[in-house]
Amino acid sequence: MASKQDRFYFENFIEAAECSGNAAKYLIDCLKDYNPEKLNDMLESMHEIEHGADEKKHEMSMALAKAFVTPLDREDLASLSQCIDEVTDKIEEVLQHFYISGIKTILPEAVEFAGMIHNCCELMRDMLKEMENFKRPDRLHKLIIDLNHKEEECDRFYLTIAAGLRGRLTDPYEVFAWREIFDYMEDCADACEHVVDSGAKVVECGLTRWAQPVAELHVAAKPDAQTGMLAVGGKGLFGRGFRLGQTFVDVACLIEGEVFRLAVDVVGQ
Repeated sequence: MASKQDRFYFENFIEAAECSGNAAKYLIDCLKDYNPEKLNDMLESMHEIEHGADEKKHEMSMALAKAFVTPLDREDLASLSQCIDEVTDKIEEVLQHFYISGIKTILPEAVEFAGMIHNCCELMRDMLKEMENFKRPDRLHKLIIDLNHKEEECDRFYLTIAAGLRGRLTDPYEVFAWREIFDYMEDCADACEHVVDSGAKVVECGLTRWAQPVAELHVAAKPDAQTGMLAVGGKGLFGRGFRLGQTFVDVACLIEGEVFRLAVDVVGQ
């Protein structure tokens, strides 16, 4: 179980993934009750969801910039945050291309594909819920495999419907427009797979680094004058209620991508 300070990172990933799931669910709703005259309103509502996802990415960036200790490698956490945000971006782009292409009626396969994207987003969220248990990764690995299989299912579905468009539609522009839309829907599934790849890297690197600390450090820290929280090296805060002369030992931290075991002495102002 992650500490209270570390849990922020994992909760942020889950909240960002929920934005992706909300975007996918809204895409399904838009396509099931499609009205081209309401596309501007649809786009505005979708953009609000996308803006919420951006906020989660910015929160992560700010936290990483301020943190002295992170539960996993700082760059890996930033990369995973970016990958999750791109899923929501890609879903918004799908709806934008219905507007750009002037689509008047919906092919039933588009609704089905949107449902598959939503399933990918749900699996992605479930995988990210397991991230804080990366030291016991059995369930996490299973979810990674499940999401990879779902993305492969999307690949096969995309190839089938894209290849059949010319036999179903007589207008060359319609064929082009729908093929492009299905391309963008496939990009959504690919973006979910990128989250899987990034998450797998985080887990692999995290297990290796936390299992093999490279050195021990002994540092002094003092409570922050304004917050009363313990500051180490002028960066990051551990918690509240520290006593002078108290020593915390065996605190693991990441510095420049390497794991160190830290002993921290609490000193006066």
